[in-house]
Amino acid sequence: MMKIKIYRSFGKRLISKVVLKVLGNAVEATSKVDKNIYHELEGYKEGCVVGLKAYPAGKTMFLIKEDGVFRYKGTKGDYIADYLIVFKSLDDSVPVFLGFKSIEAAYLEHRFVLEGDLMTSLGILRALGCVEAYLFPKFMLKKLFIKVPKIYNLKIVGLVKTVNTLFKNWRVV
Repeated sequence: MMKIKIYRSFGKRLISKVVLKVLGNAVEATSKVDKNIYHELEGYKEGCVVGLKAYPAGKTMFLIKEDGVFRYKGTKGDYIADYLIVFKSLDDSVPVFLGFKSIEAAYLEHRFVLEGDLMTSLGILRALGCVEAYLFPKFMLKKLFIKVPKIYNLKIVGLVKTVNTLFKNWRVV
């Protein structure tokens, strides 16, 4: 008798896929524009690979440091991550991806595992927190963060650059 595996978490996997794409492009865009994010990520060596994964069925997002900024390389490819953030389940990743919890709150609640050097990987978490501050509206930030990260570059030029970079390689899922 053949067993058929039915995925009940199709919606969660879809959310994971879309949000990782948006988040990857947002990290690339904001690391060029925001001073805080740039300074958090400048200590990493060139060619450093950072991965973010929703285990077990989710995709892995890869960021590679090139020319002083992290570039989003998508969810496909054979990269060996120097630093890897692995959510323990899709149920643990969805509240973070939808903006119900911040990345720092998920870290404190042990919703994911950090692989790599702990001291240096915390800079990635702080940078992801700043990126969340760009992505979500102000009324949500008060619920997400105890202390909302400062966003220094909300000038129209910086916002246009961020949005332009965010959607430059956008393809329908």
